[in-house]
Amino acid sequence: MSASCDERSSGRPTYLYLDEPYPRQIFTAVIRGKDKGKFGRPEITLKEKRVCVSGVIEENKGEPRIIVRRANQLVEEVD
Repeated sequence: MSASCDERSSGRPTYLYLDEPYPRQIFTAVIRGKDKGKFGRPEITLKEKRVCVSGVIEENKGEPRIIVRRANQLVEEVD
């Protein structure tokens, strides 16, 4: 997983890119700025780790994504 935090964008979202890094990502999980406090710094703590994301899959500009609002929707996988 790779990640980025868009401090310049409205709402300051954090993007978690699954499988491949941006812009080749297969899937994106989005944490909106207002919810980020529930997750700490996932763009740092989960970087290069395997994660499981749950939630409703929606489409954004032809790409699948999940908006992650609760901490239990994002879990680090343990081998």
